[in-house]
Amino acid sequence: MKKALIIIIAVLACAASAAFGALAVFYAVPVKKDPGYSNIYEAGEISSAIDEVEKKFAEFKGCKLFALKYAGDEESARENESVENYDETIVIDSVFLSPLFGGGAWNAHSIYTWHFILARTYGGEWQIVNYGYA
Repeated sequence: MKKALIIIIAVLACAASAAFGALAVFYAVPVKKDPGYSNIYEAGEISSAIDEVEKKFAEFKGCKLFALKYAGDEESARENESVENYDETIVIDSVFLSPLFGGGAWNAHSIYTWHFILARTYGGEWQIVNYGYA
């Protein structure tokens, strides 16, 4: 009986260790950042906007960010019409996984695609002015 219990505990410990190891590798995968191409913004301007979104995303506790991508000139121009008090607008698309057990606004362990809308006055720093479902 003791031997069977020890074997069961050892098997469970190995399974738990493997599961936590797989999760650690999964969460260590770097974020894919795609500045795309723009006739409006230079690559550095897009990268700056992507960096701002990545900083904001750090507030999303328990979520795993997979990708950030420039949504394109057309989408950014469309949003520019709805944002007041700024001269320029850029849209960054994101793909991320919600927390394992959900909670609050999150469904458990679900993939989300959100737009992040950033704005600035000419030459200024990007500021996130809105974000949510794409």
